Amino acid sequence: MLIGGLSKSILGVSVAAGTGIGLGSAALASQGFNASPKREGVSLTSQNEEVPPARKGCKIYKIESSSDGRVTRTNEQEIEKELESNLTYYQEVKNACDKANGGNVFLSKKDKKAWRYYDEEQNHSTVKNYLQKHPNT
Repeated sequence: MLIGGLSKSILGVSVAAGTGIGLGSAALASQGFNASPKREGVSLTSQNEEVPPARKGCKIYKIESSSDGRVTRTNEQEIEKELESNLTYYQEVKNACDKANGGNVFLSKKDKKAWRYYDEEQNHSTVKNYLQKHPNT
Protein backbone atom coordinates (compact mmCIF):
# COMPACT_ATOMS: atom_id res chain seq x y z
CA MET A 1 0.00 0.00 0.00
CA LEU A 2 2.76 2.30 0.82
CA ILE A 3 4.24 1.88 -2.64
CA GLY A 4 0.86 2.41 -4.27
CA GLY A 5 0.23 5.56 -2.23
CA LEU A 6 3.69 6.85 -3.00
CA SER A 7 3.26 6.37 -6.74
CA LYS A 8 -0.14 8.08 -6.59
CA SER A 9 1.32 11.05 -4.75
CA ILE A 10 4.19 11.32 -7.23
CA LEU A 11 1.68 11.16 -10.06
CA GLY A 12 -0.45 13.81 -8.37
CA VAL A 13 2.50 16.15 -7.86
CA SER A 14 3.61 15.81 -11.47
CA VAL A 15 0.06 16.47 -12.74
CA ALA A 16 -0.20 19.51 -10.49
CA ALA A 17 3.20 20.76 -11.63
CA GLY A 18 2.25 20.20 -15.26
CA THR A 19 -0.99 22.07 -14.76
CA GLY A 20 0.89 24.91 -13.08
CA ILE A 21 3.28 25.16 -15.99
CA GLY A 22 0.36 25.14 -18.40
CA LEU A 23 -1.35 27.92 -16.46
CA GLY A 24 1.87 29.92 -16.35
CA SER A 25 2.26 29.63 -20.10
CA ALA A 26 -1.33 30.71 -20.59
CA ALA A 27 -0.75 33.73 -18.36
CA LEU A 28 2.36 34.73 -20.29
CA ALA A 29 0.59 34.29 -23.62
CA SER A 30 -2.30 36.45 -22.47
CA GLN A 31 0.16 39.19 -21.52
CA GLY A 32 1.55 39.21 -25.05
CA PHE A 33 4.79 37.38 -24.29
CA ASN A 34 6.66 36.45 -27.41
CA ALA A 35 9.47 33.91 -27.23
CA SER A 36 11.31 35.48 -30.15
CA PRO A 37 13.37 38.57 -29.33
CA LYS A 38 11.88 41.84 -30.41
CA ARG A 39 14.04 44.47 -32.03
CA GLU A 40 12.62 47.81 -31.14
CA GLY A 41 14.01 51.00 -32.55
CA VAL A 42 15.74 49.29 -35.48
CA SER A 43 14.57 50.26 -38.93
CA LEU A 44 15.97 49.32 -42.29
CA THR A 45 15.57 52.81 -43.72
CA SER A 46 15.88 56.12 -42.03
CA GLN A 47 12.71 58.17 -41.75
CA ASN A 48 14.51 61.08 -43.39
CA GLU A 49 15.76 58.94 -46.27
CA GLU A 50 13.69 59.14 -49.44
CA VAL A 51 13.33 56.17 -51.74
CA PRO A 52 14.04 57.25 -55.32
CA PRO A 53 11.23 56.68 -57.82
CA ALA A 54 11.50 53.65 -60.06
CA ARG A 55 13.47 54.30 -63.21
CA LYS A 56 11.22 54.47 -66.27
CA GLY A 57 13.95 54.15 -68.88
CA CYS A 58 13.37 55.18 -72.46
CA LYS A 59 13.02 53.96 -76.02
CA ILE A 60 16.39 54.13 -77.73
CA TYR A 61 16.65 54.50 -81.50
CA LYS A 62 19.71 54.57 -83.73
CA ILE A 63 19.35 57.07 -86.58
CA GLU A 64 20.45 55.03 -89.59
CA SER A 65 19.72 57.80 -92.10
CA SER A 66 18.89 61.38 -91.19
CA SER A 67 17.85 62.16 -94.78
CA ASP A 68 14.90 59.75 -94.77
CA GLY A 69 14.61 59.48 -90.97
CA ARG A 70 15.16 55.72 -90.88
CA VAL A 71 15.82 54.43 -87.37
CA THR A 72 16.25 51.07 -85.69
CA ARG A 73 15.19 50.32 -82.16
CA THR A 74 17.76 49.14 -79.64
CA ASN A 75 17.98 48.95 -75.86
CA GLU A 76 20.26 50.13 -73.10
CA GLN A 77 21.95 46.74 -72.67
CA GLU A 78 22.92 46.57 -76.36
CA ILE A 79 24.25 50.13 -76.29
CA GLU A 80 26.21 49.43 -73.12
CA LYS A 81 27.79 46.42 -74.82
CA GLU A 82 28.60 48.39 -77.99
CA LEU A 83 30.07 51.27 -76.02
CA GLU A 84 31.98 49.24 -73.43
CA SER A 85 35.25 50.68 -74.75
CA ASN A 86 33.91 54.23 -74.31
CA LEU A 87 31.99 54.50 -71.06
CA THR A 88 31.70 58.29 -71.41
CA TYR A 89 29.44 57.87 -74.43
CA TYR A 90 27.41 55.22 -72.64
CA GLN A 91 26.97 57.50 -69.62
CA GLU A 92 25.67 60.26 -71.94
CA VAL A 93 23.08 57.83 -73.33
CA LYS A 94 22.12 56.66 -69.84
CA ASN A 95 21.69 60.24 -68.58
CA ALA A 96 19.57 61.14 -71.61
CA CYS A 97 17.47 58.04 -71.04
CA ASP A 98 16.87 59.00 -67.40
CA LYS A 99 15.82 62.52 -68.44
CA ALA A 100 13.53 61.18 -71.19
CA ASN A 101 11.29 59.67 -68.51
CA GLY A 102 9.93 56.91 -70.75
CA GLY A 103 10.21 58.91 -73.97
CA ASN A 104 12.39 58.52 -77.05
CA VAL A 105 16.15 58.97 -77.24
CA PHE A 106 17.84 59.12 -80.64
CA LEU A 107 21.49 58.18 -81.15
CA SER A 108 23.64 59.20 -84.07
CA LYS A 109 27.05 58.34 -85.51
CA LYS A 110 27.90 61.90 -86.51
CA ASP A 111 31.56 61.26 -85.79
CA LYS A 112 31.40 58.03 -87.86
CA LYS A 113 32.89 56.14 -84.89
CA ALA A 114 30.35 55.32 -82.22
CA TRP A 115 26.69 55.73 -81.38
CA ARG A 116 26.28 58.85 -79.28
CA TYR A 117 23.60 61.06 -77.85
CA TYR A 118 23.43 64.55 -79.36
CA ASP A 119 20.90 67.12 -78.16
CA GLU A 120 20.41 68.51 -81.66
CA GLU A 121 19.47 65.05 -83.00
CA GLN A 122 16.41 64.74 -80.76
CA ASN A 123 14.00 66.82 -82.87
CA HIS A 124 14.55 65.69 -86.46
CA SER A 125 11.28 66.06 -88.33
CA THR A 126 12.31 63.28 -90.75
CA VAL A 127 12.88 60.89 -87.84
CA LYS A 128 9.55 61.81 -86.25
CA ASN A 129 7.78 61.31 -89.60
CA TYR A 130 9.46 57.93 -90.03
CA LEU A 131 8.30 56.83 -86.57
CA GLN A 132 4.73 57.94 -87.32
CA LYS A 133 4.74 55.92 -90.53
CA HIS A 134 6.44 52.92 -88.86
CA PRO A 135 5.09 52.82 -85.27
CA ASN A 136 6.30 49.24 -84.66
CA THR A 137 9.92 50.19 -85.26
